[in-house]
Amino acid sequence: HPIPVVNITANATTLCSGSSLQLNFTSTVAGTTFNYQVVSTNVVGATNGTGNALSHVLTNSTTSNGEVVYAVTPIANGCEGQTVYYTVNVTPLPTLTMVVSQNEICNGESVSATFRSNITGTTFNWQVQANNVVGAVSGSGSNFTQNLTTTSLNGEIVKYIVTPVYNGCEGTSQEFEVLIKPRPVVYAPQNLAVCSGENVLIN
Repeated sequence: HPIPVVNITANATTLCSGSSLQLNFTSTVAGTTFNYQVVSTNVVGATNGTGNALSHVLTNSTTSNGEVVYAVTPIANGCEGQTVYYTVNVTPLPTLTMVVSQNEICNGESVSATFRSNITGTTFNWQVQANNVVGAVSGSGSNFTQNLTTTSLNGEIVKYIVTPVYNGCEGTSQEFEVLIKPRPVVYAPQNLAVCSGENVLIN
């Protein structure tokens, strides 16, 4: 009997935690079955099995990169072919901790925010949603300070949506709002001519 050889096709070599790995096994020998064994590091969701395909949702809940090694052995007519190994890397998802200087400011004042994560090397992207506001700008980094000004006499709200990203994998976004309060405006009356001793009413 011929010795089967396994060919492996996959949807990815690196996954973000919580994503699905798809592996398909084929051989030139008809009737080949495939047994696979897994060895996981920092990853759950990979299990041993038999079949010509698998779909595993792989989760890495640590703060370090993980991997799963699949050892796939083809068997045809009682003859085992050479075991082939397939490795997939699983990147953890970063968390986000925010410190915001204040959630209410007077028109023309500044707001500052600092971002931290449980995973070293995480970057932070923020998007801005605002109307009639100058100084609110989307960007990336571990912190920002923005001077916010509005022409609205009723004040405006700026919404910041912050997303942590580690090695291309996005963690859960968080948002915060900053209320820009209008400053009172004094309107001086026009010049008035009065006689000495007369009362003047200003309101």
